[in-house]
Amino acid sequence: MEQTYTQHSMRLTIHQIMQKNGEKVNYKRTKRKPEKDPSWKKSNKKPYNRTSNKLEIRKNNEVKTLSIDIDLLYDAEKLLQKACQQQSFPQEISDLRNGKTISTRSRLYKLSIEMHDNIMRIKTRIGRADDLTEMQKHPPILSGDHHITRLYIEHTHRQLHHAGAEATINECRQRYYITRIRTVTRDIIRRCIPCRIKRASPRLTSHGGPPLEQVGTSPTPVHLHGDRLLRAANSENRSNYE
Repeated sequence: MEQTYTQHSMRLTIHQIMQKNGEKVNYKRTKRKPEKDPSWKKSNKKPYNRTSNKLEIRKNNEVKTLSIDIDLLYDAEKLLQKACQQQSFPQEISDLRNGKTISTRSRLYKLSIEMHDNIMRIKTRIGRADDLTEMQKHPPILSGDHHITRLYIEHTHRQLHHAGAEATINECRQRYYITRIRTVTRDIIRRCIPCRIKRASPRLTSHGGPPLEQVGTSPTPVHLHGDRLLRAANSENRSNYE
């Protein structure tokens, strides 16, 4: 403590002496006058340019996009179909691969199903048509409770600009056979935020009570007329008595 106090007092005395002599103290070492600050040296660093640095960062971090082939998209769609079916209908797939009939307890018991490329598809009556795609002739089976199926129905609903349940179901059935599609589609539309805003109706405001003039009782004209007759009769009786 004593050492720091002495150092501080010495600095104060030196500063007071320099102020009395009229000398200016240069606290910064970046003074550009070498005669007053001979220890100053010019730095060789280039000035920082924000715009050039941003352009360099953009050039280095440019995102290179590649076009995706249609075959890759088709293969990715097949993988999603297989994943959905393996997670939803594992027993049915094993029965069909082993040549067995589907169990009567299965949801797919009443459907005529066949395997194509390890994907369960439905046998339809338009299988011999030439102007239709393979997916339209034999649509794959998807479970309506699966997350991938719900995403597909929601995507179709948005593509149709938030259409109703029937239009969304009709569009989804062009490509897939989805179990419980009507129930799932209605649930998705019921949870859709833009559709909820569209269906919303303003709340009814609570009205106040009527004014006192409307609620208060007032004598009817019959009562008034009766009162006048009684007063007239009383006045006549008094005059006769007098």
